[in-house]
Amino acid sequence: MSENRKSGKKTQKAKSKSAASKAKKQDIFSKFTGLSLNEFLHLRHLKKELSGDAKPDPKQISTQQTISFEKMFPDGVCKVYKNYYTKMIGFDDINYVSLDIEDQGNVLEEYAKLINSFDPGINVELFFFNRKAKDKRTDGEYGITPRDDDFNDIREEYSSMLHDLSLKGNSGIKKDRYFIFGIEAENLQAARDRFAAIEEGLRKNLGALGSSARVLNGWERLEILYEFFKQDSKEPFRFSFKEMAESGTTVKDYIAPQGFEFRFPGRYKMGHMFGETKYFKVDGAKLKDDFLQKLLAIEGNISVSIHMKTLEPAEGIKLLKRALTEVQKSKIDEQKKAVRSGYDMDILPTDIVLYERDTMELLDSLSTSNQKLVWSTILISAFARDKRELSILRQEIGSVVQEANCTLIDLQYKQEDAMNAAAPIGINKTGAGRHLTTKNLAVLEPFITYELNQKGQALYYGLNAISGNLIMADRKTLRTPNGIILGTPGSGKSFSVKREILGVFLITDDDIIICDPEGEYYPLVKALGGEVIKLSTSSTDFLNPMDISITSKDDREELKLKSDFLITLCDAIAGGKEGLANDEKGIIDRCIEKIYDRFFEDPVPEKMPILEDLYNELI
Repeated sequence: MSENRKSGKKTQKAKSKSAASKAKKQDIFSKFTGLSLNEFLHLRHLKKELSGDAKPDPKQISTQQTISFEKMFPDGVCKVYKNYYTKMIGFDDINYVSLDIEDQGNVLEEYAKLINSFDPGINVELFFFNRKAKDKRTDGEYGITPRDDDFNDIREEYSSMLHDLSLKGNSGIKKDRYFIFGIEAENLQAARDRFAAIEEGLRKNLGALGSSARVLNGWERLEILYEFFKQDSKEPFRFSFKEMAESGTTVKDYIAPQGFEFRFPGRYKMGHMFGETKYFKVDGAKLKDDFLQKLLAIEGNISVSIHMKTLEPAEGIKLLKRALTEVQKSKIDEQKKAVRSGYDMDILPTDIVLYERDTMELLDSLSTSNQKLVWSTILISAFARDKRELSILRQEIGSVVQEANCTLIDLQYKQEDAMNAAAPIGINKTGAGRHLTTKNLAVLEPFITYELNQKGQALYYGLNAISGNLIMADRKTLRTPNGIILGTPGSGKSFSVKREILGVFLITDDDIIICDPEGEYYPLVKALGGEVIKLSTSSTDFLNPMDISITSKDDREELKLKSDFLITLCDAIAGGKEGLANDEKGIIDRCIEKIYDRFFEDPVPEKMPILEDLYNELI
């Protein structure tokens, strides 16, 4: 009996020594590596796998398989996995920052209605993507087509100027924003039918905000994915569904990077780019509406993905009531402990008091106002070419987050799922998130300032004062093509006009007519090879009001317009205060008709009528 007791004591001592030794090892590894022992062993196993020392996994995952969707269709529908499809919509910005407080409140209210419009069967991702723009001279975005004249060197210099301004104005950062929504459907056709209704509703709600939506086709979606996964590439996206079918490849072969590495707990490598995706935890703080503006103003490759899924109002209220019951149960337990210990039962832990108050406010908001509970996951990603640059980006993002009194949470050993959730695919398998009301979520509104950057024969008009982006516009395509330039003396009005004249001359085939009483534009016109016509009492050049471009009297409408013009001119010259009488206008009209009848008998430029002919006819 005594021997058994001794052996039992020895076993307990051995166990305690083993536990102490294990704890000591964990303390050592934690002190020098910043990792727990289990994390260190996991990393060592990954190292062996990469070096070939460990036994290889028979199921190797390729780079293409890491990207979590199955197929992209030409119309923009993406099959993520069986019976789950997504679609992508781009939308224009609006001038939110420049609005007054009341109008900004109206925008937030309309945006909350947009979030409420999504039913619980729709998964929504709001995706912001900032990346350093590639050299735009390679894709011809600001290139000017050469012409058969002597000004191609100026065109090249002008194009180079636009390129430099595009990089300096917004630090070379290209910014886009998109809605991606996903649904469960039995087949592709059922998904397309459902998407049509969702797109129509989204267009309507964005229209109420003053924004416009455009549905991205398959090629455009793949281009965004290419720019996301291959941020280290300087080559433009080249892809064709026809060529893909003929070559037997898949769409992922065109967008996948050189490789992925997920051997670190808090970051990953995508091609030659380092990246990390963190979960943004709101912590119950009241965010300001400029949070996203400050975050997206950071100079660097970053993305923000806001995943949203609304709950049915009844389900949301039921969930909050259950949470309120739990917190009240905890409150009662704390009160019982306080009574047994002889303390005041009204003195409760701060966490319980705050949680009960917040839950009550949420429940009241859902019950009395047009609010929904939304399961939200906000992911912030940073990308850089080296770890130092990534660290700088992390600090800048952390500064903005700390200013908002929120926290960033590392999704350790979940970076693969986090990367796919951050990508513009429309899937979220991170498991992170929290419930927010539409009012709280609407504060993260996606609008900053409207950008006017048209393509084609667009002219340069300056830089956006808020975003720093180029203002490029083609007047002929705008709703109101007319313009006027106002400003104090010396503010640059004439310079702006000359810059626009030069742009029109270099880019378009439009005629340029300048009325210049002071002769200020004479040097520019001569430099561009234009014709100068001097009109004065002492000049030899004249304007002929009776000049007409038609050569036949069959065009009665044109003759009528010319007659009306000449009658108005005579009225202004000789009408006096009262103007010409109707019978006098009739006489002038008959005389004009006779003059043009004679001209059309032999319509040569040398016989074009002049005002002297009208004078002679009248007398």
